[in-house]
Amino acid sequence: MSLVLTEEEVLLTDTAKDFFAQHSPVAKVRDLRANPKGLGYDPKVWQQMIEMGWSAIPFPEEVGGLGFSYQGLGSIFEVSGITLAASPLLNQTVLSGECLLNGANPDQISQYLERLISGEDHWSLAIDEFHRHAPHSVATVVKKSGDTYTLSGKKVFCFGAVGATHYIVSAIEDGDTELSLWIVHANTPGITVSPFRSIDHRNMANVQFDQVAVKQADKLSGALSAKAALDLALDKGRACLSGELLGITQTVFDMTIEYMKQRIQFDRPIASFQALQHRAALMYTQIELARSTVKAAFEAIDAKDSEMPKLVSLAKALSSSVAELVTNEAIQLHGGIGVTDEYDLGFYLKRARVAQASLGDVEFHQARYASLINL
Repeated sequence: MSLVLTEEEVLLTDTAKDFFAQHSPVAKVRDLRANPKGLGYDPKVWQQMIEMGWSAIPFPEEVGGLGFSYQGLGSIFEVSGITLAASPLLNQTVLSGECLLNGANPDQISQYLERLISGEDHWSLAIDEFHRHAPHSVATVVKKSGDTYTLSGKKVFCFGAVGATHYIVSAIEDGDTELSLWIVHANTPGITVSPFRSIDHRNMANVQFDQVAVKQADKLSGALSAKAALDLALDKGRACLSGELLGITQTVFDMTIEYMKQRIQFDRPIASFQALQHRAALMYTQIELARSTVKAAFEAIDAKDSEMPKLVSLAKALSSSVAELVTNEAIQLHGGIGVTDEYDLGFYLKRARVAQASLGDVEFHQARYASLINL
């Protein structure tokens, strides 16, 4: 398994670094915070990302995509962590897009996927119903009455639900236990969106569906079962979040080392203290270990490796735990300045905590990994 980026992937990474540094610096987070009723991202920046083809990266050319690698897409997520760039790339392109690509039939793909890639429609994946990630625990129900169907239930922590034109909703059909996925148009009567801001100032919402009318044609019915399509989309999203966490963690580590070199105590930089050097060395080794698991997860996705679910859970668990270690240590080593609003470190800490909990926290993925290796 090669963990080295290709020339094209390196070029994409460099382009993403320049783009986010110019168009979505850390200062943008303060703008999002100042606009609590906004979308949680800059639509102009998102449109530029679409025009550069980033929203088309993971999809085959025959459906309007670029057929590029997840290693390349993962690099964009890693670089986005450096400046905390917010966009719908996760909920729209990866989560919703992969559900459509793998779970929809040809008619549904033809109707929806190209518009998703172009950004004409805005999609949100609505699957979780509890305070912790549990995508297979579904109480939302679809009932059939004659030739009509109604969908009822509540979904929580939905990425990109504010401003969405379409939702992909997990449900069970009345009298059945098998999970299904349904396309729900956001303007359908019976939908109540309750937006809120997570601590990282991103766009989230709880969505209530109260006897919302759906049609048989709205049910995803592709080559993969709904559960298989959802699991595949979630694993790809988890890998992307792991990449973002890696970018956040590396940036926080670099900020901390730079501060330790500048902070003078007892007439010496605190970076010269052996005890603090040991703590820095531990952080460095853990970051490099996390980096190898994240790269391996993306490589497995591109290779369609059967070990991919295990490698993704390993990457998500380790990148989350290392992010917690490094952000906690950063606050301790910075001292009081680390928790001031004027300093950017707090923004990285908050985004890391949300990303750690999203799509399964450390405990979720440790348990999943153990079950996948039959421990």
